[in-house]
Amino acid sequence: MKILIFTLSLAFSLNAFSATTKTEELTLKNSSIEVPQHSVNKSTKNAWGLTISDMEKYQKVVNGPRGTFSPGIAPPLALALEAEDLDEKKHYLSIYADLVYDSTEKDLATSQLYREIFNQKYPQPIINTGLLFENNENYIKPTDRFVVFISPDCADCSGKLLNDLITTANFPKNPTDIYVSDLNEDELNAWANKSNIKVKDVQLGKVTLNIMPEIMKIIQGDKDYAIYISRDDLLFDFVN
Repeated sequence: MKILIFTLSLAFSLNAFSATTKTEELTLKNSSIEVPQHSVNKSTKNAWGLTISDMEKYQKVVNGPRGTFSPGIAPPLALALEAEDLDEKKHYLSIYADLVYDSTEKDLATSQLYREIFNQKYPQPIINTGLLFENNENYIKPTDRFVVFISPDCADCSGKLLNDLITTANFPKNPTDIYVSDLNEDELNAWANKSNIKVKDVQLGKVTLNIMPEIMKIIQGDKDYAIYISRDDLLFDFVN
């Protein structure tokens, strides 16, 4: 009988302990929701340079349309966007400007340090520039032709464009075909004279002057001019 009483007493004790444990667990669970939330609010407030009142305003802002339109928006910027008072808007923007400046400064310093460390660890270039098209000896072949599509009203094409072409491509070692849009033959000749295209080069076939057919305007597109290399009846973009 004593054994039974002891067993029942033990059972009651275990039940009481279990109930106490569950109560404590429930209390701890409730506390775990509240305490970290307070800590998060405090740490977030300190990180953004805002007051608790500011953070409460921010929570209301992100729970509204602004939170949908701009998810993840920085609290000072969100408050500045929604502030109706000009001084208040300036206040939040000042905080945001300081934060952006600080972040940018850290980004640049870290980026510079990264480049220094990377160059120290890997001093040899990882790209063989000799394999790049423009650094290859076959970039411009003697048999290539330059093809220039140009608008007559291009602001600087008559001077800078053709001069750059001469300097970059050793013009007129490679023959050049020039197509000018929206001109008749007389206007084309006048444009050539104005553009300092030598008659001798035209006579020798180093330069051809052409009125651009309508179908070729598609190649030029909306640009004032376009330069291509003609090779094996194919056109390649020329990057000068």
